[in-house]
Amino acid sequence: RVRVRLPHQDRDVELPVMANIQGAIVASPSTLFLDPDAGGTAESVIFVWRPDGKLLGKLASVESPQGVLVKELGTEGDRRRRFRVAAQGDAAGTPRSIRLKFTEVAEPAVIQVRSSRTGPTVPLPARSSTAKNRSDES
Repeated sequence: RVRVRLPHQDRDVELPVMANIQGAIVASPSTLFLDPDAGGTAESVIFVWRPDGKLLGKLASVESPQGVLVKELGTEGDRRRRFRVAAQGDAAGTPRSIRLKFTEVAEPAVIQVRSSRTGPTVPLPARSSTAKNRSDES
């Protein structure tokens, strides 16, 4: 709520305020539940776009958990970009995230990857090769 007092008035006026706050980039769905059958593959499609209608630019990088493959289905000129996500074996058994970075947006699109077998959990960050090397040294 916003409280406003007009000049030469003795009382305040309260105005209700509603907002829909979004980042510079949107992914839908923002969480994927992938449960591959034993030895099989689970697939889904995600969409990524900018709420301001501008282009995302080139796909600069993709970070995904081991066993989760991400493939772009459209072109860089599309305002809404489409990606196929496929998990093989038990790749989605641990909560992880996919990060898609584009050249025209500062922040990445982040999609959480879950397995319905693991239930609701706090997402774990995707490990980069640098983080893996540091943990191996200790």
